[in-house]
Amino acid sequence: GIDWSQGLLTDGGYTYIYGLGNSHLYAARVTGIDLSGSWTYYDGANWSISPVSASPILFPAENETSVSKIGSTYVLLTMDATAGQVVTSFGCSPVGPFGSRQVIYTTPEQSTYPSSYGIIAYGARAHPELDSSPNTMVASYCVNLLGVSGPASLSDASVYRPRFLDVSLR
Repeated sequence: GIDWSQGLLTDGGYTYIYGLGNSHLYAARVTGIDLSGSWTYYDGANWSISPVSASPILFPAENETSVSKIGSTYVLLTMDATAGQVVTSFGCSPVGPFGSRQVIYTTPEQSTYPSSYGIIAYGARAHPELDSSPNTMVASYCVNLLGVSGPASLSDASVYRPRFLDVSLR
């Protein structure tokens, strides 16, 4: 019931694997970077070898939530697709606890394109490999149209592409 494809974070000799199930975010980890090794699952207090013991680290969670380490802080980035907002939470470990959600960007596409397009912004991700300083984060999100189908959906190539943001974490 958990889709373990939300993201990865390598930190402190472990690779953390994030999964989504029933709008909850979960965490597992392996020693090193070999994902075929033995997984352990965060149960809310400790790490267990039993996948059924996994406890949520965040609710609600959206698809494509990412956790990154920026300086000594763990930054959880996700998207409130309904509101078209990129949101973040800060934590002190790869499994939190994460603080309250803070809106860092409201996507403008829903109001810049014709309403017939049925624009949706989704899939916010952090890209720590592109960060230029310890106080910034590069983030992206995707945009698609739901209201137009068939060949007409390809008529405006400016819609279906990722957007990138430079976010100051100060």
